[in-house]
Formats: sequence, structure tokens, C-alpha cells
Amino acid sequence: TYTKIGNRVFFQTHLILNGNPGDTFSISGLPFSSSSASRSATTIVIQDASNSYAQVGGQTATVSDSVSSIGCDMHGTITLASGDRVNLFGTYIV
Repeated sequence: TYTKIGNRVFFQTHLILNGNPGDTFSISGLPFSSSSASRSATTIVIQDASNSYAQVGGQTATVSDSVSSIGCDMHGTITLASGDRVNLFGTYIV
């Protein structure tokens, strides 16, 4: 879901994986492309299905300049698998 107030977009998404997307992946389809000075602030929360959905930290997610997707990097903290949950929350400028 998202809300746009002025030139700022606030978004959240919750995904349940059906496979391993790899250590670095992107999620496309944001409602607006970011500006050339996006200054995104994004939080990614991973819940590990093989560990009673315990949260795993150390990942980053960003909305780069002039795109409509979120780039995610696991930094080797977890090998994603089917059933893992990815929760993204953030804001960026359009």
C-alpha cells in the first residue's frame, strides 16, 4: 500500500517468498518514480520461516534516484527460502 502527500510517497509491502530470489534483488512497481534527489528512507524486516519467523537483521533496502523499484541486499545475513517473509516500509521523494 502507499500514500502520497505532496512530493513524498510512503509505502509498505509484505511478501511471503515461494523461493530464493538471491542475495541481491529488486522489487518493482512502486506507484511513482523517485526524483533525482530521492533521499529514500527504507526499512527491511526479514522473518526466517526455518527459525520460527525470528527476525534477521543486517539487510538494506533503497529506492535509488529516478526509478520505481526497491533494491534489496541481504549482505550474506540469510539465505532466503520459501516461506520467509519480507516486510518493507519506507518513504521517498518524487
